[in-house]
Amino acid sequence: MKIARVSAIAAVLVSVASLVSAQTLSTLNPDQARQRAAKTWQERYTDLDGRKVHYLEAGSGVPLVLVHGGLLWECAEANYWAVIPALAARYHVYAVDLPGWGFTPALGPQEYFPTAHGQFVIRFMKALGLKAHLIGNSRAGWIVQYVAHEAPDLVRSLVIINSGSGWQILPSDAPAPRSRDNVEPPTIESVRQTLQRFYFNKQFVTDAWVKRVHEISARNHAFDAGRTKAGGTTGADRNRMLEYHGKHMALSAGELNVPVLMTLSREDNPASHPDALTFYKRLKSGELHMFAHSGHHVQIEQSDRWAAVVLDFLSAHFPQSGTPSSQHGY
Repeated sequence: MKIARVSAIAAVLVSVASLVSAQTLSTLNPDQARQRAAKTWQERYTDLDGRKVHYLEAGSGVPLVLVHGGLLWECAEANYWAVIPALAARYHVYAVDLPGWGFTPALGPQEYFPTAHGQFVIRFMKALGLKAHLIGNSRAGWIVQYVAHEAPDLVRSLVIINSGSGWQILPSDAPAPRSRDNVEPPTIESVRQTLQRFYFNKQFVTDAWVKRVHEISARNHAFDAGRTKAGGTTGADRNRMLEYHGKHMALSAGELNVPVLMTLSREDNPASHPDALTFYKRLKSGELHMFAHSGHHVQIEQSDRWAAVVLDFLSAHFPQSGTPSSQHGY
């Protein structure tokens, strides 16, 4: 039976969570916060497919696998640094860099497309012996669904964050969404402009973060440019890329047999919100929470509130799965 723990807004079932408290935002320096968060995880590499796969590991207990989105600069660190400490207080967190992102090298064009990324996550989980809760942001919302369909024995639940790829079917003649930061090799200034557009709360765009994102972007730019070109230019091209067994992945939502939490940002890609609601209604067991005043990375901009929602969802569905850990604190 579908779990409806969401409130009505604009005649739909959506819970709008509050912004991180003004006190937190006024006292938190993002650079200091990242430095403190980084002390809670270990940088790891594992051999997979003949290359070193990079991931972050923290905490203990039931595994929680975090999968990042598909923009040039996204990776385990960029997408999840702000929430790893809170999640690792109760779970064993693994945040992996996909092939061609972060610090995991790609093997070639065969790793351009989401199906390959889903297969990669399955191999990664099997290599580490994980049966886990999966969290996917943006394009990774598609990827974690793929894993749940293809390897259900590895998946306990799904958390999907702002995933147009995972639930939005574009009109065939619409232009395909394309990364605006991969046409030319990135510069410090182009990265700064990208991040200014990306974050709703501009205090996250610090000189130190711009430098770090530039480092990651420059490392992966050539592969990202090839991947973007291969993805096509129209909505029809994008929809084909996101098919699963001959139809868009979103149409298989009703076949997911695990609890699903959807978290959205009001200001992020509002055109996809009706599709998100349609996706939600297909789920056998689902919850949907919408946050105001945040961009695509709601888990960064509203980390405390977002982590609380996720931990509440997991504890409600799996009361014994999250155990407090004293190994990782803020």
